[in-house]
Amino acid sequence: MIMREFLDVLSAELTARGVQHELAGSQSEREPGVLPYITVSDKDGHARLIRVHPAYYWYYWGSDLEDRWSVLRPDIAAEVIAERARTGWPDSPQGDLTLRLWPGTG
Repeated sequence: MIMREFLDVLSAELTARGVQHELAGSQSEREPGVLPYITVSDKDGHARLIRVHPAYYWYYWGSDLEDRWSVLRPDIAAEVIAERARTGWPDSPQGDLTLRLWPGTG
């Protein structure tokens, strides 16, 4: 599967849970080079971008360990994201979403 397909599955799971979200940057023919992502806002209007890391098969929305979940379990990832959206994203910046593959690179 490609990144867009993983995000489509997660989007369906979020929709089933009533989580307001937007899938963006997903049309390569219209926006080449723009990686797809989902935007999820919390109860206070703070937004997080959720992306797919293809090398690790993760959904991720921040730089902390608890800010990622396996794309092989989109149902659980959607539950985690839904809970965070209900309780509120951390008041801190989203963090580095580049997730370098090798230490000391990038």
